[in-house]
Amino acid sequence: MKARRARLVKIGVSIFILALVTTAALYLLGWGDGESSRLRRFLAGMAQETVSFQFEPGGEAFADFGGGVAVVGSGGLQVYNKKAELVFSDVFEMKMPAVFALDGHGVAYDVGGTAACLFDKEGVTARIAAQDKIISATVNKNGYLALTTQFAGYKGLVTVYDSAGNEIYKWFSGSAHALTAVLSPDSRHLAVLTIGGGGSRVVFFSLDSEEEKASCLIEDAILLELHHLGTSGVLAVGTGEILHIAPDGAVTPLLDYSARYLEAYALWDGNVFLSLKTYSVGDQGLLAVIDKTGAHLGVLDKDEKIVSVSAGGGYIAVLYAERLVIYNKQLEVCAVYEDTAGAGNVIMREDGAALVLTKFTAEPYRAVAVTDGEER
Repeated sequence: MKARRARLVKIGVSIFILALVTTAALYLLGWGDGESSRLRRFLAGMAQETVSFQFEPGGEAFADFGGGVAVVGSGGLQVYNKKAELVFSDVFEMKMPAVFALDGHGVAYDVGGTAACLFDKEGVTARIAAQDKIISATVNKNGYLALTTQFAGYKGLVTVYDSAGNEIYKWFSGSAHALTAVLSPDSRHLAVLTIGGGGSRVVFFSLDSEEEKASCLIEDAILLELHHLGTSGVLAVGTGEILHIAPDGAVTPLLDYSARYLEAYALWDGNVFLSLKTYSVGDQGLLAVIDKTGAHLGVLDKDEKIVSVSAGGGYIAVLYAERLVIYNKQLEVCAVYEDTAGAGNVIMREDGAALVLTKFTAEPYRAVAVTDGEER
C-alpha cells in the first residue's frame, strides 16, 4: 500500500512539473498572443549585443564585419568587433573612401585614387597600389580581390589578387567601360560588368584561361551590380530589371520594373530588396523582395523617403528620414523605431540587430521590438 502511494506521489509530481514546463513553453511561444512570440523575443534578446559604437575619427563609408563594423574615412580604416571594441586601424589617405566586406574579409579603397588595402579579422593582409584610378573593388569569402581600374589605352582593367595581395589574373577591356567585377565563392571564376553605347555586357572568365568563357549583351539596359551565385552564374541588378545570367551567357529575366524609378536596393544571399518609386518626384511607390528564382517573397506600398537600406540574414533594415523599420524577407514589419532622425546609414547584421550610423556613432536596434522596461 505504501509503495503504491509513493508511486502515485511520484506520478503526481511528474504531472505537476510537466504542466509547469508546458505552461512556461506556451507563455514563451506567445500562445494566445497573435502579435508576437515571447520565445522569439527572448532568443533575439539573447543573440544580440546592444552596444553603442563610437568612431574617432569619424567615418564616411561603413560595412558589416562579423557583427562589428568596418569604418573608412579620409584618414584610413578602422575595424570594430561586435562589442564596439577597436580591433585594429590602418592609416592611409583617401579622398573618396569606400569599403566592401564579406564573410570576415574586406577591402578599403579610394574611388578615383590608387590606394587599397585588404584586411581580415586579424588586421591588414595586403596593401595594393593600383596603376591607375580605382573604379570599384569586391572580395569573395576567401578574401580574393577583384579590382576594377582605369587603364590608359583601354576602357578598363580588372585585376584579381589573392588574399595575400599577390596578382593572379588580369583582363583588359577594349570595347566597353569596365564598372565592376565579382569572383565566384571558390575563387576559380570571374564575372565582369561593362557598359557601352549598346547597353550593359557581362563577361565570364575562368582564372586558368585568358579567353572569355561566355558573355551576354543586355541591350539598352544599365546594370549596376553583380552577385555571384557560384556554378549557377550571377544575379544582376539594373535600373529597370533584375536578371539571372548563367555561366554560358544565357539570360533569364526575373523582374522588369522599367516603368518605375529605382530608389534603393540591397543584394544579399541570392535575394534582392527593391524600393521603387511610382514617379520621379515624390516618395510614393512600393517595396519588393524577390529571390534568385524570381519568386516574389513580399510586396508593400511605401510613401516615405528612404535614406539607406541594408539586408542580412532574414531581415531588411530600411532607414527612412524620421524612423527605422526592420522587415523580414516577406516584408512583414518586425520592429519600428522613431528616434533615428539625423542618421545617414544603416547596417543590418545577420544576428538580427540593425546598426544606425552617423559619421561618429552606431546605435544598435533589435529586429524584434522590445517591451517597456527592456533595454533596446
